[in-house]
Amino acid sequence: MTLLEAFEQILKSNNDIHLWILGDGELRRDIEKKIIDFKTERNVSVVGLVQNPYDYFNMADICIFPSHQGDGLMGTVLESMAAGKPVITTINNGNEDIITDGINGMLIKPQNPTAIVNAITYLIEHDETRSNIGSKAQELIANNLAWEKNIQKLSNILLDIKSKLS
Repeated sequence: MTLLEAFEQILKSNNDIHLWILGDGELRRDIEKKIIDFKTERNVSVVGLVQNPYDYFNMADICIFPSHQGDGLMGTVLESMAAGKPVITTINNGNEDIITDGINGMLIKPQNPTAIVNAITYLIEHDETRSNIGSKAQELIANNLAWEKNIQKLSNILLDIKSKLS
């Protein structure tokens, strides 16, 4: 609901944007009702559960995950970063362990529509920064969290243990 409030505010000054909401859950009907109440049906699509979110990540200019406190680091945050997209997400969920604010993503306080508006507006207005944040995000994932890197690190640890035992 926080994201919908923010998006409604942004649409007042920029009607040339679209929001895709992915996933299903107990709030879906409330979200759809709020979209109608805000009269944002033309600019907001509730897609539901998708098996491959990369199609949407690739279409997106910005990926937003305004979770509430205590949700924990979401895999979709990492997946969208791996796709080279700038991420806007919240603090106090483990996101700050991966994201350096303004460098490889943007961190905001939970349940703060104004912070979402400011972050989205900033990224819309600063193409080069948006691109750089997405590139840094993709670089971080590729260099530190990709399966290939972790398998190589594990292999090196096991080889080191083996050599010490021999």
